[in-house]
Amino acid sequence: MAILRQVLTTAIISYIFLTLGFLFSLPSFTLKLFSSENKIFDQVLHRAEISLIGSMSSASPLIVVPFCGFLLDKLGRKKCLILFYLPQLFSWLLLISVHNVAALIFSMFLCGLSGAIFLIVPVYVTEYCQESIRGSMVASSLIFYAIGMTMSYICGEVLDYVTINYLGLTTSAIALLLMTFMRESPLYLMKKGLEEEAASAIGLYRSCNPKSKEVLEEMENLRRIINIDIDTIEAMPEEMKLKTLDGPTEKIDKWRYLAKSRSSRRALVIVMITCTTCCFQGLLVFRMYTKQLFEILLPNVSITLASVLFGIVSVIAGGFGAYFVDTIGRTLLLILASIDTSVCCVILGTQLQYNWGPIWLNLVLILLYTFGYFVGAGTVPFVLIGEVFLPEIKSIASMICIEWSFLCSFLVLYIFIPLVNFLGLGAMFYIFASFGIITALFSYLFIPTTKGLQVDEIQRKFLRKK
Repeated sequence: MAILRQVLTTAIISYIFLTLGFLFSLPSFTLKLFSSENKIFDQVLHRAEISLIGSMSSASPLIVVPFCGFLLDKLGRKKCLILFYLPQLFSWLLLISVHNVAALIFSMFLCGLSGAIFLIVPVYVTEYCQESIRGSMVASSLIFYAIGMTMSYICGEVLDYVTINYLGLTTSAIALLLMTFMRESPLYLMKKGLEEEAASAIGLYRSCNPKSKEVLEEMENLRRIINIDIDTIEAMPEEMKLKTLDGPTEKIDKWRYLAKSRSSRRALVIVMITCTTCCFQGLLVFRMYTKQLFEILLPNVSITLASVLFGIVSVIAGGFGAYFVDTIGRTLLLILASIDTSVCCVILGTQLQYNWGPIWLNLVLILLYTFGYFVGAGTVPFVLIGEVFLPEIKSIASMICIEWSFLCSFLVLYIFIPLVNFLGLGAMFYIFASFGIITALFSYLFIPTTKGLQVDEIQRKFLRKK
């Protein structure tokens, strides 16, 4: 029953990701409308504007994510989730009201402001879920982002532009309504000294009485983690880690805390490098330029069929990722998945350069590449962001990682079209493959096992060589 309640809360967050995936993928079919003469829009898009629309939703989060990192500890997880979801509604309202290039560019900018949710969700989910399902719940919420992508591709083919906008507005309004029924994170409530509310939240998530022994033990564990000293992490013997603290330790500024904590600095650097190599594995460009790429890679295949298969495989891969992240662990999953993406990209690159195989092979390779990416690079970094940082700096460290991820995403999307024009599409797949190999090697050498561990145990692992 306890796990069921945690799953239901995650289901609401998953629906939020579905609406995000729907709007973030909007350019995949609207770019085609803008690139041809029609009666809906006021002008035809040029190459620079296409590149701007494709990358804008990854650029605007760079502005808002730092504020989100600050507000997470001021307003709480639930209120931040609602606040940073509002740009979604404004984006759909703009698309409904104005039909021109400027409106689409600005709506993608507003859409990107909701990208701060990618920071909030890993932090939020890992704070109310038990360690045994923590990774799976974070990964499961990301599956619905892929479902939203698939819905966007299908709707782009079967519905007209105006209907799609009203559908997007309706689903976003429902998501905002559902958020009001969510409970705040117990860890946040404990940090604010709201122990009665924290006990009530723990009782809800654990399906037991707020005054029960289980709740009291969980509160004591949270109190210990919140008040844990840096020196305790880096110097205390293992058998002392379960010792209960008599009182709170002296609090220091988050930046000073990060500068003082060797384990936190090492965790931050490792997660940031992982986010970088995963972003540059390149599948982001398929999400944004789906139809345009498929027209080049699959000239004799139905673009609608290929797009839907792309979305379905993304969803299935997300399901595998959610299962394996808590069974074989984060590190091994990322290594195997990154090797898969590298092999597929190398073969696809040679196929594009030398045309040695049939066209249907391109589709198979793209789907295998998609599967590997969503199982590993599209899942594991978000799980790591949510679980490896101490509560004292969790919001600020997670903010840095997500901000960096969006910067990398923006760079990948913005430079993709110019690099394709200069190097060719086949060479781009070689670049993606190289980052897959780098990800696998880096994971093997530096990412420790975090499955089922509490945050202080994870921090100690970052101090040891593998």
